Amino acid sequence: MENVLDLPLWLLVCQSDLIAKAKFASELNQNDLIPNSYLNFDMSIYEIYKGINIPEIIPMRHYFYEDTHFPLQKMKSNDIIIFALDYRHDKYNKCFYFTENNNGPSFIIFDENVVQKIRSELDLQERLLKNFLENPERVPNEEKIIKFITNVLNPEKAEETYKKVESFKSRDVPALVKYMNDRRELPLQHIQLANKSENAFEAYRHYSPQQVIDLIAAILNHITGMRFGFIYNGETDSERDKTYKKWIIWLERQSLES
Repeated sequence: MENVLDLPLWLLVCQSDLIAKAKFASELNQNDLIPNSYLNFDMSIYEIYKGINIPEIIPMRHYFYEDTHFPLQKMKSNDIIIFALDYRHDKYNKCFYFTENNNGPSFIIFDENVVQKIRSELDLQERLLKNFLENPERVPNEEKIIKFITNVLNPEKAEETYKKVESFKSRDVPALVKYMNDRRELPLQHIQLANKSENAFEAYRHYSPQQVIDLIAAILNHITGMRFGFIYNGETDSERDKTYKKWIIWLERQSLES
């Protein structure tokens, strides 16, 4: 088995909406690979390890960067295990994308040993999620986050409170995740965060969160650099549910690695 993944398996499992045994199902050839453009193709799904309401053939898109390699022949010649994000809820896309893997497609050649590792990891993550939700523990800075949420919901204090977001640090992450699942509407639905990207075109990123959960997702991304769904400008309840659960799993699972 040749492993072409740059991320730890546990993190890909956490991030992905779909993990499955698959086969390339399009007549794409090497001449169709145009740098700095989207590739559109289909995948046949044979066995699902993680995913909901997955059809036998799924549409996929992948942005092919000029300085990256797209292993088309390897994908066409082998059964593979794919890790993907489900964007069928998005009216502009309605397809799947590979889970982030340093700009390359997230897949490995099919291997039963890897399947067993994936199943074990899924079981572990489900237990961690269940325990977090059913047995909440005290975490540092809870009072700080509770007060922050109270103030952003106050129309008279929201604008001033937003200015304090940049002061949040990694020590605030557990409390932010714990109190994240708050679906109350924000009176002020705009926030700007300093852009930490090395290749940033703008000094600030601008978002329009609709609910507390959207705002906290943006703050967590700002602090950690991690992203589990793009809900910073509001989303469906199901996408918010998915994002919240992924943040919990990431928080609990990465603590086992440290």
